[in-house]
Amino acid sequence: MAPRHAARHEEETGSTVAAGLLERWRAEVRRFRKVMPRDYKRVLEAARIAEESGQDIDEAIMAAAHG
Repeated sequence: MAPRHAARHEEETGSTVAAGLLERWRAEVRRFRKVMPRDYKRVLEAARIAEESGQDIDEAIMAAAHG
């Protein structure tokens, strides 16, 4: 099922591109890729590990942010 905000975008703008994506949603969604800066990914991972191990999350984030 397509996300509601995609259908809303198509409804409010009349976008033919959005309409086409929504019609073929199951096939098209497989082509989407999550793009994330490496530094941000490193910080998120450090926060996750800190939380799981009971460490201070803010300290882990600051350490990861500085490389």
